[in-house]
Amino acid sequence: MRTVQTVLVALIVLGAITSAGAQSNAPPHQPAPPPPRIIIDPNPNYGPPAPPERPFFPAPRTEVAPPMERVPQIPPLSPRVGN
Repeated sequence: MRTVQTVLVALIVLGAITSAGAQSNAPPHQPAPPPPRIIIDPNPNYGPPAPPERPFFPAPRTEVAPPMERVPQIPPLSPRVGN
C-alpha cells in the first residue's frame, strides 16, 4: 500500500513539474491590437474654398418657339436609264 501511495505522489509531482515547464515555455500573452481610431474633424472649415457667389438669374421660361421656316424639298432622284 505504501508503494502505491509513493507512485501516486511521484506521478502527481511529475505532472505538476511538466505542466509548470510547459507554461513557462509558452510565449507571453500579447494584448490584442487596439481598434482603429475614427478621427472626426473638429474644424470642418478647413476644406476647399467655397465657390464664388453667382448672381441670380431667373430660370428660363417655357415659351413655345415660333415655327421654323419651310425649306423646299429636294426632288427624288430618278434612276438612270441606259447609262
